Amino acid sequence: MRGLNEIVNNYLVIACLTFTGAVAAFGQIEVSAFVENFEKNDKQIAYAGRIDSLIIDKLQTQFTLGPGEIVLFNFGQGVPCVVAYRGQGRLIYYPSNRVEHQQLHKFTDLDELDNQFDKAAFFYTVPLQGLPDKSKLTAGPAPGWAWDALRDAAADAFQHLGVYLPNELLEDLLDAQPGRFLYADLDVSGIGHLAFMENPVLADWYSLFEIKRSAGVKMADQLAGYSPDKLLPSERGVKPFDIYHYDIDSKIEAGGKMTVDCRINYIPLQNGRRFLNFAWFYDNEVISALDQNGDSLFTVTKKEGYKLFDESREESGIGVVLNRPTVAGDSTYIDIRYNSKCLEKQSTIFFIKTRHFWYPHNRFRNLATYTLTYDCPDKYEVISCGEKALDHAENGRRTTRFRLIRPAEYIAFNVGSYRKKQMTVENAPPVEICLVKEVADISYSGVADRLGHAGADVTNSLAFFTSLFGPCPFDHIIATSQPLGGLSSPGLIFIDWDTFLDEDMEGYFEGLRAHEVSHQWWGHMVDIDSYRDKWIIEGLAEYCGWWYYEASEQDKNALNNMLKYYRSYIISGTGMNSEGTSAGPPTMSYRLSSSKSEDYAPIVYYKGAYIFHMIRYLLHDFKTGSDDGFVLFLKDLLMKYSHGPITTERLRELLEGHIGSDMSWFFDQWVYGTYIPGYSFSFKANKTKENKYKVEYTVKQWEVPANFKMIVPITILFDEGRYIHMKIWVDKPETVAELLLLPYKPKKIIFNTYDAVLAR
Repeated sequence: MRGLNEIVNNYLVIACLTFTGAVAAFGQIEVSAFVENFEKNDKQIAYAGRIDSLIIDKLQTQFTLGPGEIVLFNFGQGVPCVVAYRGQGRLIYYPSNRVEHQQLHKFTDLDELDNQFDKAAFFYTVPLQGLPDKSKLTAGPAPGWAWDALRDAAADAFQHLGVYLPNELLEDLLDAQPGRFLYADLDVSGIGHLAFMENPVLADWYSLFEIKRSAGVKMADQLAGYSPDKLLPSERGVKPFDIYHYDIDSKIEAGGKMTVDCRINYIPLQNGRRFLNFAWFYDNEVISALDQNGDSLFTVTKKEGYKLFDESREESGIGVVLNRPTVAGDSTYIDIRYNSKCLEKQSTIFFIKTRHFWYPHNRFRNLATYTLTYDCPDKYEVISCGEKALDHAENGRRTTRFRLIRPAEYIAFNVGSYRKKQMTVENAPPVEICLVKEVADISYSGVADRLGHAGADVTNSLAFFTSLFGPCPFDHIIATSQPLGGLSSPGLIFIDWDTFLDEDMEGYFEGLRAHEVSHQWWGHMVDIDSYRDKWIIEGLAEYCGWWYYEASEQDKNALNNMLKYYRSYIISGTGMNSEGTSAGPPTMSYRLSSSKSEDYAPIVYYKGAYIFHMIRYLLHDFKTGSDDGFVLFLKDLLMKYSHGPITTERLRELLEGHIGSDMSWFFDQWVYGTYIPGYSFSFKANKTKENKYKVEYTVKQWEVPANFKMIVPITILFDEGRYIHMKIWVDKPETVAELLLLPYKPKKIIFNTYDAVLAR
């Protein structure tokens, strides 16, 4: 594979040649006319003709447009950016690694793609070499087949992938630099309806999707994802701007209507940009947008209409057209006023439909500080991230202000009327437990002290993690109820309100509350760079929940029972629409939830947690029973990556430093692989002439490749409560070996002590 520098240099040379003489037109695009033509004008002038051959090469993927017809669209702006094609086309794709090979085979039963297509639409700002010049084509109204291809492709991109194509195109077309975006929509023989996207701002520079309906819902299965030389998003140098501070003023009415004034303070990182592209909740409505001079800014959004069974996208985006090109390093701001539709009122309880994108959010991993002001009816209270700087009630309204001075990637809030309880524990920040009154006061035979019961796990787990990892990064913690729970913001924890009402016997609720607490370290101190590393944060948080439950019960059998419970989900899945481990490795993250199965939680959370359980016992001191090695490993993780993202490969390197040897085999098997071994163990002991005991053992291993290997702990039990711990290698289908001579006759040998290895 070519090196990245060669790829980038060749790309820039081609781009400069292609756009010579056309750059001046870029800054002159009339955005409103562009969007109008893109959305509605099927009578606009386009450029049609024939083509003999055109090859679009994107590393692992290649499109060949053979003899056929093409139509170029420029939407009246002079710069073509859409090609509709019909003819003899060919798509070739070959996976870049064994994980991607497994994913392709999962959806298509094929090892690579080499298939025909007869119609396609390409939306592009990257240079496409081989396209004929407009002067060699016939100008006229857009042919019906070409307009249909454009319209259908744009609708599918939005409805299935949450991609609004005008924003993606305008971001580059308004820039003086060569573009970097490509979207292709095509029906491929023998496969189905596919979409391909090139976008270096995403975790996968290149992605291939199959667009479909599943159970009536529009969705897209990602068949492939890859980047040049595995380059990470933060190392590509494509981030156009950095948001360093938000000022967000929100006015909330009794019915849930919310009007927001959002000032986005940012620093451009590139010269000459004219377009800011944000992710935000699809149902928000822009009222106005202004630059720092108070001049109006043009915004580009698409509101998704309600259609039965359609899936609502949370990240459809908003584009903001700047009045003048950016100057790198020149701090500035824009103001956006909008109606937010993120709050839904159910009876007297508010439900927040989107946790991350209720305000314009950078599409890159972006850490910012926040000043948050909420104005609501005084019968309600807003709970938010940060330190409370103002709380004032007057004339039936209540104004609350919070300041978050530690940079964070996202923030959330909650609205309602609460019962509260203040709780403290030694050597940890104070905790405030907030439960909506409707739930706190409900007549129910479950837990009596609902706030105190849930709060005990929050405070105790906070103290437990502080003792292990070091101080919590926030001076106080608020734990509040939500219908779905499951989100940790900086200093703010959402807990499913069901966990306030009942207690289970298996430790699920204790683990769930501790999981969210641990995200104050794993997620807000240490974060990730890509969806492929999501398993690290969620797996570690999940394991911290299990670990806390083990410590609170003071019984390793409690953890063993929990491990058994989750092991069944990891192996077999959670229900009928679940494959368990065969769905894919943890690095596939959200791609594990697809039309085939819903396996994000079993693999990312549960298998991810079990991987850390295995690491714990690889570092465990069986002589003393100490987990100091594992704790030191996690502290090192915090120290090295609290100011930068952790990745799977960086985690492997960190573990190798603590183990003292290469751990590629471990990550290949457990992190990038899907196999889980089955084991059987037997032994026989014979007394020697020296009154010692020779033990020969046999381990059989199945359901894994012949070279699968693992270090497995065993515990040898003797009479009178004596025992010895040992570790053995299991590295072949059948292992027959001898232990060191033993001083006593073994009464029993426990294989896989503490369930230290994920196994059948």
